[in-house]
Amino acid sequence: GCESVTVQHCVRCVPLFDRDNKGVVTRKDYVSFSRFLSVMSWLESQTEPERRLLAASVRVHELLGHLAQGKDKIADVLKQLPAEIADVLEGDDFVGVAMEQFDALDVDGNEVLDPAELAPKLA
Repeated sequence: GCESVTVQHCVRCVPLFDRDNKGVVTRKDYVSFSRFLSVMSWLESQTEPERRLLAASVRVHELLGHLAQGKDKIADVLKQLPAEIADVLEGDDFVGVAMEQFDALDVDGNEVLDPAELAPKLA
């Protein structure tokens, strides 16, 4: 989940969700941003034996490549993940938690998260 998201993940992913090249993630994009980071983190955290188990139906490197192409690929990637992971990321609980996180991180209340506001999530 998001608890294993690193600063490196964020640095790589914020530009994909930064519509106006301002270095921020908007409220509208935060759920997708959180899903994206969660999937990226989960894929990268798979050990070699776990990757071999997934290899029959999911190619981890291929999915990471899809994610690197942009945020619009997240729906395609979710379809290829094990159901227990995809169901969590597509569930209402995930959306609710993501919105609560956004509100907690958006300390200035301007409806966007800048790098300084995202930093606590990554600590």
